[in-house]
Amino acid sequence: DLLVDIYLLSEQNAAIEAAMGQLDPRQRQVILLHYFNGTSFKDIAKQQGVSYKTILRLKDKALAVLANIID
Repeated sequence: DLLVDIYLLSEQNAAIEAAMGQLDPRQRQVILLHYFNGTSFKDIAKQQGVSYKTILRLKDKALAVLANIID
């Protein structure tokens, strides 16, 4: 049923927004840029003026936080 599908999508979106709100702003930016905008981690590092490893650490911490919230 279309209405049920729309409701479930809105619930999922609300859950994702709430989880993203729990991230540090730098972590959230890395997740948004990479997973939603398709920006590479190397490009994010260049844009933010930090090392590639720093971006990977931010990504790893963000994904761990999100996994704990979603589980």
